[in-house]
Amino acid sequence: MYYPLGDAVLRSGETMAMGCTLGPDEAFIERVPQFLSHKNEYCQWHIRASMQQPLDDLETRYYLGRIGDEIVVNIMTVECRGVGILGHVFTQPAHRRKSACTELMARQMQDFRDRGGRCLILGTGYDTHPYRIYRGFGFESIRAGSGDMRYTVEPDATFTAGFFQPGTARAQPLAWGHWPLAACLGSYELPEYLRTIEPPVYGPYNFEGCFYPLKRACETGQAQSYVLESSGGAVGAFAALQPDPRFRGDSFVLDIYGHGAFGGAYGELLGAFTWPNAKASAYADAESEAKIAALEEAGFVAEARLTGQVIKGERKLDVVMLARQ
Repeated sequence: MYYPLGDAVLRSGETMAMGCTLGPDEAFIERVPQFLSHKNEYCQWHIRASMQQPLDDLETRYYLGRIGDEIVVNIMTVECRGVGILGHVFTQPAHRRKSACTELMARQMQDFRDRGGRCLILGTGYDTHPYRIYRGFGFESIRAGSGDMRYTVEPDATFTAGFFQPGTARAQPLAWGHWPLAACLGSYELPEYLRTIEPPVYGPYNFEGCFYPLKRACETGQAQSYVLESSGGAVGAFAALQPDPRFRGDSFVLDIYGHGAFGGAYGELLGAFTWPNAKASAYADAESEAKIAALEEAGFVAEARLTGQVIKGERKLDVVMLARQ
């Protein structure tokens, strides 16, 4: 489905027609993937799939700027329940420095707000030209010196207070619709500083790129991943069980983290897994008390304590290694 968003006169004097295609859309089923053909294999997997079929609750929008019938600029959002990721911002080299991207970005942001959007996450280079453009639209770094950024329509504290309410939280298999919701969760300060081992993540981060390989591994049976989904639609906690790439042999690594309001429901999240007949290890910084307690209740036993293993600001944190056989 395509809907128009008006025209813009560029610095070059050309008129650019702006609109949005919400996949799946037969009219752009080949044109959008072709325009974004420089993206990597994982991105192409999602782009083509989104133009061909519904991806459960995920809404994939491609905001397009066209001069005549030629696509000259694209901005993609993937959204679920008013939360999204903004990415694939690309302008054809021949049409750069004409204000095409800025004009389209302004219409995209307005459309997001008009549709009731609440939060957007993106990743770019810190303090680059694109970073400064995004700041002009209200995005801010999720941590000092980071190009990972977040935008909320209402004040950030107001958004988090209303959005991360546990209500009735249920464990659900990782689905396409959880992609932006998990990215939103991961962008905030949480009780766990050591978030994941595979890949290594410390503190707030952008889950956007991590989703692709994990989702594919889940679809092929090589990994399991579950989220705690609240009755209000938020993802309040995340967990994944994958083969441990650091060691040879039949061993797995479990990663789990979540918003403080959901710590009491970690047991339900861990209870959703089918545990392999092999060793599964989990790691937690020593300050993640709710996480450690939940792991122990799920049958994990502390095997080692690595003193001062992780640096958080000016402090060194111990890391507890737990395992389940």
